[in-house]
Amino acid sequence: MDLNTIGEPEPLRLTFYHPLCDLETSNITNEFRDKILTRDNKEIKILTYNIFLRPPPVKNNENDWKDERLADFCNLIHNYDVICLQEMFGTFNSRKQMLIRAATLAGFFFYVDTCSPSFVSKYMVDGGLLILSRFPIVEHSYMQYRYGVVADSLAEKGVIYAKIKVKESFLHLFTTHLQASYFDSGESNFIISFHTRMAQIKQINYFMSDILKKHYNKNNDKILLVGDLNVDALEYKYTQLVN
Repeated sequence: MDLNTIGEPEPLRLTFYHPLCDLETSNITNEFRDKILTRDNKEIKILTYNIFLRPPPVKNNENDWKDERLADFCNLIHNYDVICLQEMFGTFNSRKQMLIRAATLAGFFFYVDTCSPSFVSKYMVDGGLLILSRFPIVEHSYMQYRYGVVADSLAEKGVIYAKIKVKESFLHLFTTHLQASYFDSGESNFIISFHTRMAQIKQINYFMSDILKKHYNKNNDKILLVGDLNVDALEYKYTQLVN
């Protein structure tokens, strides 16, 4: 993703680098090292992806090939500089820890994620969000949504903010997973899911405005909101926020 096309008109030239890793002496494999050293230094590569690693016992078949898909994904992460994942749940399993270990070996020395809810929480699982970065995360914050509905009410959903330092500039990165629509559980659930999602979008707006008032330097910084928004941008007609 070329950040020159995003945000302020003044171009931000981003150079890829490893903040904590000596590429010549590290334990990174030769394959990873070659890809890092030959990376185009005029852009950083950002991935946002719903990895669909729901916690046990949730599944569609067998085990959704969760371990196999995670192993394949770990072999591809060296292609990116910043990775934002949704449905990377850490509750009741160790897959998130496995990914973080693999990412560290690939040069991602910085991360921020959603923690598992406490035993007294009304939620059963965490929000499933994870940001991995090769660049230093110098500030981070999390806002939990006020509520979710239907199956989403079991997850502690919200939005993560990370302020990522790239050379002398900053990338203000927000990632989230909004309320899903449920088409097979009745019209009332479909309608309440829509209104819940719109309420969450309004919360994101307030959260981003508050964060950027504190941290945004208009001359050089870039802003990205990524994630699984559960919206078809080509077909979505309802843009008015709920009160």
